[in-house]
Amino acid sequence: MLLWEDVLKLFIPFLLSILFFLIKDWLSKHKEKKAKQESIWRLLTVEVRRVGADIKGLESLIEAYDGGMYAGFTHNLDESIKRMIQRLSELDPSKTYVYAKYESSHAQVENHINSLCHIIHSLITTKDINEERAKGAIKSQVMVLIESMVEMSESSVEVMEVLQNDNKRNSVFDEQILRELNDSISKLKPNK
Repeated sequence: MLLWEDVLKLFIPFLLSILFFLIKDWLSKHKEKKAKQESIWRLLTVEVRRVGADIKGLESLIEAYDGGMYAGFTHNLDESIKRMIQRLSELDPSKTYVYAKYESSHAQVENHINSLCHIIHSLITTKDINEERAKGAIKSQVMVLIESMVEMSESSVEVMEVLQNDNKRNSVFDEQILRELNDSISKLKPNK
């Protein structure tokens, strides 16, 4: 028959092993979360800074079509940011709403890019197409794409604000960068 002493001798090491496992799991997730936050911060900073040049490229595309020239268009969104934000959403579920908003705006920009590429492809390859209507469709799709790129930049900055609030002591998450990005986004917005 087992005595209470024997039960405790078996039970305490078992409890300690579970406790150590939980601590190790929490520490590894915490380290992964901090690493993802730093990577996302850096990548979003580059992405938002690049939007102005991307919009100028889209505007020059409209000018080319207005001038009677055909121009192609390609643009690649950084899928790694989206994947990292999805993982960060799993690691930090209390902020999922902000991360989901970014993912949604990223998908929206991706859809608008695909639509624009499809319209341009149709204009260039289809012989029986009304060029004026196709050019009008390209112009409207470019305007929608520009608007969604600005919205994605705004949601990027919202994610960055959440990251900065979580990491106030870390010098990587500089508030000056947020101000600079907010200023550049406000310059991209059309005056209404």
